[in-house]
Amino acid sequence: MYTALISPRYADRIETAAREAGGFVARGLMARHPAQPDTANWFYALLPDQAPEDPEVVPYPADAVIHALEAERERYRAMARQHPDTLWQEAIRALDDLLGRLHRQAPECPRHPMAQTA
Repeated sequence: MYTALISPRYADRIETAAREAGGFVARGLMARHPAQPDTANWFYALLPDQAPEDPEVVPYPADAVIHALEAERERYRAMARQHPDTLWQEAIRALDDLLGRLHRQAPECPRHPMAQTA
């Protein structure tokens, strides 16, 4: 398994295989392409196998994906406190599911070099 930022087109091709392998494509969370900051519609993903040589896949450190998902979950929790409806609770549960999958696979996933030494 590996973590990455992927294009919407790549997400369409890999999402089912990712889910079946215990991974995910976090379609609700848009990310910016690291080398192309004006490209903001990429997705965080936990994908099976090894990262391919494909311009639509940018390997991304697992701890950075975890940080992004946790930050979004906290934002959803704040929204849930302001607007206590099931929409926010469902979104929080979905993020908890993604984080659970990622934490189960994290030992296999590359970490950011700064996180490895901390």
